[in-house]
Amino acid sequence: MSVKSRFWPGAVLVLAALAYSPLLSESAFTPTRYGFETALFRPAPMPALLTIAIATWLAWRRRALAAPERRAFAIALFALAASASFWAARAHATDLLFASAAAMLLALGGRAMRLPAAALLLGLALPRPLEAELVWSLQRWATAGAAGLLHAFGREPVVGSAVLWLGEQQFWVIDGCSGLRGILILSLVGLIVRELFAHAGAREWCVVLAAPLLGHALNVVRIAWVTAGEHPGDLTDLSGFAGDHTPQGLAVIGAGTAILYACGRALARRALAAPDPGAPARAALPWRAAAAALAALAAIALFVPAFVAPLGSPELAFPDTGAGWTSEALVPDPNFVGTLLPGRFVHRRYAKTDPGGRVRTVELLAIEETPPPQSTTALFASKLAWPGAGWQVKERREAPLLPLDREAELSQAVYAAGPERALTYLWRARDAGLLRESLRALLALDTSPWRRARPRVLVRLVAATPHGGPVAYDIAKRTLDVFIADFRDALAAL
Repeated sequence: MSVKSRFWPGAVLVLAALAYSPLLSESAFTPTRYGFETALFRPAPMPALLTIAIATWLAWRRRALAAPERRAFAIALFALAASASFWAARAHATDLLFASAAAMLLALGGRAMRLPAAALLLGLALPRPLEAELVWSLQRWATAGAAGLLHAFGREPVVGSAVLWLGEQQFWVIDGCSGLRGILILSLVGLIVRELFAHAGAREWCVVLAAPLLGHALNVVRIAWVTAGEHPGDLTDLSGFAGDHTPQGLAVIGAGTAILYACGRALARRALAAPDPGAPARAALPWRAAAAALAALAAIALFVPAFVAPLGSPELAFPDTGAGWTSEALVPDPNFVGTLLPGRFVHRRYAKTDPGGRVRTVELLAIEETPPPQSTTALFASKLAWPGAGWQVKERREAPLLPLDREAELSQAVYAAGPERALTYLWRARDAGLLRESLRALLALDTSPWRRARPRVLVRLVAATPHGGPVAYDIAKRTLDVFIADFRDALAAL
């Protein structure tokens, strides 16, 4: 190979490293027990180095089949890559560089690079609102699935939304138990298996499609095994990483990898045709054009300045008393709500005695959305429609709040391990809905000139109903309506 023929591929690699250097600089991994548990259990995003390494390996294996796309399509893909890189630099939305890299890979290598491009897109973090909704759904599905598995083996657990009681033992299925990280890792494994048995044809995509379902199923088995074991407390406090859970995470990933590989191998044995994976390239790769394109992306990464960071907003405030109501401060449940920043939330229990001597009580929780690293976005999903992890929601519907001229979500819930019931109003100020909020988060609009003038605020009002029935429901609803009417201006100002 001549010096000239080696120069351009080397230049492309160097320029690619410069263009996507922010991904590498933000992918630090802490080689400690906490670091391993974070990598195995905590929800997305995936470790950037792992995703890049797998995508690089896939691209290298497919290099003989690579051929550039048609010029018009390649130009369109480069425009997409440049746009993603530019916005990533301006809004500090580093994850968008995965989309940029996938577009560049497709432009340079054509259809042969679809699999490594898919691997790169798995590194693109789910938008936080969508991730939060998915994690909460997975927590509840995992809890219900583990309870069903325990019941099938003769155990009788009590099931909350994300809590299992087995005898006197209580087990919290927190966000680290949702299984999202395992699902993403096994999806990457599915792409690897698809590549290893590529000669079997399109049927190997069944392995990729089955990987997320397998990841969830193995997580359900893990939770049921821990709950039914002799020492279920070993995982009771995943939020604080009290025990060493790394072996369990490795066991789930190892078992899932073995199953996916066995399925891929079984499908490959049934293949009728075996195309030659080493077929010669259809056209020479445009190394000079690739170098020029990546040089432009590198210049964007190195020289395009980020938007000016927004100023902090005033502290969230709400009256402690008013209209005959008095209150006391409450401490948010760290296992369910997490750690909230002082000045960014209000959590109080209000009480008022009516003329008939009845004491009305309402629990108020108002949370202002804060950005990473202590983001509260997860709480803006449907999660807080549940009063806590041990509750089961029996009914949810939209209801008008006439004093505030808005709609709210009205829900009824039952505590799984006791007779308590609760009625809840939940609404979000300045919220655009799940899809639009996910798009805003993906594009990091709140770090750009298109940011909101004020952050989102979530408001939840809960009235306890010690006993069920229509009379208790009516009393609780009247209590909430009286509170809203008495604090109309304060609630409207949130």
